[in-house]
Amino acid sequence: LPLRNTGAALSPFNAFLILQGSESLALRLDRINANALAIAGFLRDHAKVAWVNYAALPDHPEHALVPRYLRGHGSGVLT
Repeated sequence: LPLRNTGAALSPFNAFLILQGSESLALRLDRINANALAIAGFLRDHAKVAWVNYAALPDHPEHALVPRYLRGHGSGVLT
């Protein structure tokens, strides 16, 4: 009881939520990377966008490093 009350142990529901999140992490990251690539491609081709910085795009200067360091995926972050 003291461990639970002081925060040193997880409640069963919190442990369940953390487990659910870790089990679906690979799927969520794949979807995030695919969505970021689609958005980057759309923005790159848009007339009102000056530039897009996303390493997974083929015309990015560091695109060759993506398979080596990012396992072939960009990331969920683009500028």
